[in-house]
Amino acid sequence: MERQSQLSEDEITLIDHVKVIYKYRMMIMAFVFVGVFFAGMSALVKPDMYEAAATFFPMNIKQSRGAQPESSLLRRSLNIENLIISILKSRKMADRIIGQIDLKRVYNVKLMVDARKCLAGSTKITLEKNGIIKLCVQAKSPELSADIANAYVDNLDYFNNQFDIGMEKQIVQAIDRAVAPEERMPRGAMKNILSASAVSFVSGVCLAFFMEFLKKLKKAQ
Repeated sequence: MERQSQLSEDEITLIDHVKVIYKYRMMIMAFVFVGVFFAGMSALVKPDMYEAAATFFPMNIKQSRGAQPESSLLRRSLNIENLIISILKSRKMADRIIGQIDLKRVYNVKLMVDARKCLAGSTKITLEKNGIIKLCVQAKSPELSADIANAYVDNLDYFNNQFDIGMEKQIVQAIDRAVAPEERMPRGAMKNILSASAVSFVSGVCLAFFMEFLKKLKKAQ
């Protein structure tokens, strides 16, 4: 008997909720419309972006015979993939690329720290399951995205020499150098619209229940 009473109360509560949503349906629909409108407009005015990718793989490294014994343990434990990714993400690498391509002018910033943030935000480095390292760079022009991606790869040889890690050959070999993409990246309009419609609907429903609560509170007074 108590279980039936509980189910009945739950049904009544659900019906009340549906009634509130129906009562404020126009407001909720307006919320959704506004959210979808602004999401669509933001996708339309979003500047074209292009993504260039370079792929390369770590070489089978061999320690040179002249390596110091006290550093042999460090070199044996060295993970070459992590080393390469760390170099690619390093501040020195960013500074070299910023200077070579004049990215402060490209990003329209005055400080190196801001240029580094812009470069890091436009660069994605991933290690694939097969050991291949993929580097993707997004930029407002096809040529710029390819130039930045290739600058990363080209500067790896410089760091190999600078660190003097005792290798007999280069630590990485490019498989595919970046080429200027022919098509721009998708704007993601549909994804933005779906997300905006869901958020707007939930916001409208929450506002409807809040307004209904205020009305009941006012009547109770």
